[in-house]
Amino acid sequence: MALINWTDVIKQIEVNTSKNAELSDGTNTSVVANKLVDTGADFVTDLIKENMIVKNRTTGEYSYVTAVDDLNTLTLNDNIFLTTDDIYYVYDYEDMNVLIMEEHITRIINYVFDRLRKTIATPETTLLTNSTVQMIAIDLATCKIGKIIYRFFSEVALENLTDMCTKAEEMLDKIISGDIQLDITDNDDKKTQLYSESINGEKVFKMTSYDGSVSAYDTFTPSIDIME
Repeated sequence: MALINWTDVIKQIEVNTSKNAELSDGTNTSVVANKLVDTGADFVTDLIKENMIVKNRTTGEYSYVTAVDDLNTLTLNDNIFLTTDDIYYVYDYEDMNVLIMEEHITRIINYVFDRLRKTIATPETTLLTNSTVQMIAIDLATCKIGKIIYRFFSEVALENLTDMCTKAEEMLDKIISGDIQLDITDNDDKKTQLYSESINGEKVFKMTSYDGSVSAYDTFTPSIDIME
């Protein structure tokens, strides 16, 4: 199990907004497991290659090409075409395909865990399913990969990606400094169990002393706005 993968990131980037990256599109004409079949396509002439991104626009699901079988058929890593007449897009971002995306994501995950290791002994195991840490990794990876994909696009897109990266770094800093303590099912009675607003579904709380006689605590609300 991995903390995040390329589909988590590509959904944030929304590749379907970029016609410049689209190499092939159409509708599938038959259903075969782990295949994209379109009798009207010419995937060879369209220069479709392994590791290019495929989106089922009808369902919103993504996969990637593992083989070009012939003019009309692609083998995919995932079984995302379960009915006929689903609209599909096949994308290419020059030097940015699924394989390269995963390499960037691996480096981001290692970076996040290395920083969290300052305060948490084994974050790569205890926080593997923690949604706040997942969100931080997704935002950082989206910023890095998005800047490469959108390098020929508007400055606004790049500013938004930079803003996403900055906010994720701020959240990471707050976790490391102890201003935010992640809920990792620690029942230590020296910590409050009064939670702040959830951040993307993950409860967080502020470290404080507990002497048993205090009836109420101020809950901690993060000062930064984490993007959905």
